[in-house]
Amino acid sequence: MMRGFFVLAFVAGCGPSNRTGGGGGSGGGGGGMLTSIDVSPSTISLVTTGGGAVATQQFTATGHFSDGHSEDISTTTGWSLSDVGVGTVTSGAFTGSATRGGVAVVSAGASGIFGTATVTVKYVAARVSGDDGSTAPAGAAGLFANATEDPTLAPLIAYPLDGTQVPHNLGLLEVQWKKPSAAADLFEVSFEGPTLDYKVYSNSAQPSGFRFSVTPADWSSIADTAAGTAVTVTVRGMISAQPGKAGTSQTVTMNIGAGDVNGGIYYWSPTGASGSTTGVIMRHSFGDTSGTAQEFYKPMTGANQRCVGCHVITHDGTKMAVTYDGGNGAAAIAAVPSLGMLLPETSGNKWNFASYSPDGTRMVASSQGALRILDTSGGAANGTVLQTIVNGTTAAGDYGSHPDWSPDGSKIVYVDVGAPNGNSEWSFSKGSLVVLSDMGGGVFGNPLKIVTSNGDNNYYPSFSPDSKWILFNRGTGGAYAEPAAEVYVISADGKIGPIPLGNANSTQPNVCNSWPRWSPFVVPEPTGDIMYFTFSSTRDYGIELLNSAVPSGTALSPQVWMASFDPAKATAGSDASMSSFWMPYQDVKSHNHIAQWTATFIP
Repeated sequence: MMRGFFVLAFVAGCGPSNRTGGGGGSGGGGGGMLTSIDVSPSTISLVTTGGGAVATQQFTATGHFSDGHSEDISTTTGWSLSDVGVGTVTSGAFTGSATRGGVAVVSAGASGIFGTATVTVKYVAARVSGDDGSTAPAGAAGLFANATEDPTLAPLIAYPLDGTQVPHNLGLLEVQWKKPSAAADLFEVSFEGPTLDYKVYSNSAQPSGFRFSVTPADWSSIADTAAGTAVTVTVRGMISAQPGKAGTSQTVTMNIGAGDVNGGIYYWSPTGASGSTTGVIMRHSFGDTSGTAQEFYKPMTGANQRCVGCHVITHDGTKMAVTYDGGNGAAAIAAVPSLGMLLPETSGNKWNFASYSPDGTRMVASSQGALRILDTSGGAANGTVLQTIVNGTTAAGDYGSHPDWSPDGSKIVYVDVGAPNGNSEWSFSKGSLVVLSDMGGGVFGNPLKIVTSNGDNNYYPSFSPDSKWILFNRGTGGAYAEPAAEVYVISADGKIGPIPLGNANSTQPNVCNSWPRWSPFVVPEPTGDIMYFTFSSTRDYGIELLNSAVPSGTALSPQVWMASFDPAKATAGSDASMSSFWMPYQDVKSHNHIAQWTATFIP
């Protein structure tokens, strides 16, 4: 849902389009047709405070008539706001929302004639946090009010990252910072923008620093107020027993989208919510702030839990294909959410990596280098092979893996493996990317190699929701858990790119940016359409997860991260990504991989 950007809809007011008799206003008695409307004041800036003092303003609509007279028509015309979340307007009386600010166009209209004004409401609020164990004093705001600057008390913000773009409905967020050099123990967290001044006071200490968890109510006020604009985040620190001095952190800029991200996300967690060690498929509806991700599929054989690491979901969210027990294992297709078998596991059903056609009636799947299209319609031919694309031999160009089907149904991309490693589709090297086109009748051919390996490895390709771009991984070693892996993009026709998405990849080296996958929708924004994508990464998450501090030889903890993508920048050949953000709702103690998206989340 968009915030603050729409086509204005007006309801004609009660007033007639002409006047006879003593019309009042500046024109006195007279008649004539209504020709124009002025709304005054034409621009106004107001303030709503979180303490309950909402912004108010009386607007006046003055009608001008063909006989030359003018009059006040405020009570007889229709009124509307371009963003109803900013407030209400009745007979010209504007009352702002108690929980947010923003900018809105105030319109007065009658008989197809309209006049407008602009109201800007700044939301100024402060609260003392009791979350995350915070015991900050009630008078914390007063302690910071007149404090002088002391750099030794300045925190260092560890999260969010500077220059990130987040969807309007992200819902949850943490601000995390490292301990200042001096022993500060009370902090002011500020979110500021053109229409926002939101402060929270906290002393929530963690082993590696401090944090403030933005609640859904906090987020609603911040995101609704600042939708489509940039917000700056700063943290000030002080010693509560010695007020009078405070240190200010660096400024972090966070762009808040005007548009929402929809759909469901399904990812594999080797540990799962229950602490299992074989792994489960977790899922969550994006934007749902009611809880954390939930275990969805944890198959058992007797007392033994089975691995279901490779999974793929249909666009409509009704089918999920899974591979059991690791590489080259048996596979099946289950209904969502019932998990009833649509294609039961048999010795003949085997695949490792797969992707559904847009309508879910076919699936392209790889197994030991062979690439085939299967019928997944549920009809009489369910599970049969419709076309063999790659035979899976050791001959050059005949070992394929990692297929993905374009959302428009016209293309399939896969990895042409240059150096297979036995029958493992995980640890191969020298992968190139090949795009096949539908030649008619659902038969794919006309291979186009859009990325050729020059000794590097290119793998895990993924089509964008508009089918114009392909994300992929590039590394120097094998395709599985490659520490140096980074995310790249190339146009589907191979004419633009490959382009490294450096802003999303992070400056922290060797963090295994793996399994890039697109969110299923193009998101309209004031400056142009964007898209979002996810990937797993072993980078640090603020102070909450410090993979960089893990001793050598110890397993790292990958998490799912997300970043925005601007196709206009990619078209120009530049980095189209912005800094990444950690996907909320994950368990930071689990290992999370292979985030797959579906356009519809079925509870």
